[in-house]
Amino acid sequence: MTSRHHRDSFDGRAAQYTAERVAPFNAANRLAPGARATERDLLLDRLRLVPGVRVCDAVAGGGFLSEGIHDRLDGDCHIIAVENSESFAATIDPRFHPVVSSLCALDLDDASVDRVACLAGLHHQEDKLAFFREAHRILRPGGIIAVADGRKDSPPARFLNGPVDRFTEIGHDGMFPADGDLTALLREAGFAAIEENHEEYCWPFPDEATMVSYCRDLFRMHEGSLAEVERAIRDVLGVVPLADGRVGMPWGLLYASATRPERG
Repeated sequence: MTSRHHRDSFDGRAAQYTAERVAPFNAANRLAPGARATERDLLLDRLRLVPGVRVCDAVAGGGFLSEGIHDRLDGDCHIIAVENSESFAATIDPRFHPVVSSLCALDLDDASVDRVACLAGLHHQEDKLAFFREAHRILRPGGIIAVADGRKDSPPARFLNGPVDRFTEIGHDGMFPADGDLTALLREAGFAAIEENHEEYCWPFPDEATMVSYCRDLFRMHEGSLAEVERAIRDVLGVVPLADGRVGMPWGLLYASATRPERG
């Protein structure tokens, strides 16, 4: 599928995320804060967090992953929330130490963190290897990286590069990894003990109206009506009933984790 918008790196798109465009994203997370909880937990499990850990969350968005790290450790951690959008960085809780920085040149010292995490933040990064090399550089020996993003040609990837691209003012032309791509990049960047797998789950919502409003704001699909957004969800992703009476929107990401070797 060819996007109607010019492909660019995430760093190049950062200036397009104005305060007006960031606000709906954060509003969506307030509307249904548990929608992406499973998605986040699957990444947190791979980080093997311990009290007192120092974590780099990149790209942090509005701080969704940072909040999960903080809550899991009851605040016994130091989180550096890296954002290449000044508008997003301005909305991050200052407890998480926001840093405005490119993913290709992280503004952090060598061997200065214990963990690097990236949740759904790589698919607009054309030079993914540069990010993984930077993650290797800032991690202490024995440190862990965990990343997750849409898988190439999966329903979420088709949804983002299809309906989201059509109904979003700035478009969406994500460069999603295929199976094995993250493993290859991590290996080339110098990581070891690499694990990669695809996880499928649902984003749960109390009802379909909340689901549609959430997706419209989260993905800034404001050039489409609520009815058009609902139809796109049904056509590409589907909607399933959950046992507790809620509705679920099927989703899934490719997860990978690795360790910086003690030597090298």
